[in-house]
Formats: sequence, structure tokens, C-alpha cells
Amino acid sequence: MNDNIHKNNLNKNNINNIINSTLTNKNNIINENDIINNNKDNTRNKNNIVNNKTEQSDIKQSNIKGLCYICNKPASMSCKLCGKPVCAEHQKNGVCIICIKGKFMK
Repeated sequence: MNDNIHKNNLNKNNINNIINSTLTNKNNIINENDIINNNKDNTRNKNNIVNNKTEQSDIKQSNIKGLCYICNKPASMSCKLCGKPVCAEHQKNGVCIICIKGKFMK
């Protein structure tokens, strides 16, 4: 009888060990998934930082001269005569088309 009780206790201990081992493995899998998800989030954050830096760089470059006062596109230069910001489309030889028209009309 004592042998049966002892065997039952051993079986219970084995079952408990198996359950604990399974739970530990399940927790390890969950932790691994958390790590993978965190790495994915970190990669997304890095990509967002790179994209934000690129956008900021684009904005800085386009705002170096401001916006063209004729069409509101990013200006590539300032007019040599009036000093207003102007895009490549609305200038010739560094002078905006408004100043060119005014120059020829005088």
C-alpha cells in the first residue's frame, strides 16, 4: 500500500514537473515573441526616424530660399534685382520674370 502511495506521489510529481516545464517553455516562447515584436517596433521606429530626418532635410532644402512668390513652388534662388524668392521656372539668368517684364517695359 505504501508502495502505491509512493508511486502515486511520484506520478503526481512527474505530472507537476511536466506541467511546470510546459509552462516555462510557453513563457519562453511568449518572451521570444515579445523580443521579436520589440525588434520589429524598434526597426519601425528607426525607419520613422530616418524618414523624419529625410523629410526635415527636404523641407530645409526647399526652404533655403523660401517659396517662389509667383507660383509658391520651392524657390531655387532669389531674384538679383528685387531679391524675392523665385523658382527655376520663373527666372532667367537670375532675374525673375516680373523684373524682366518691368525692365523691358521701361
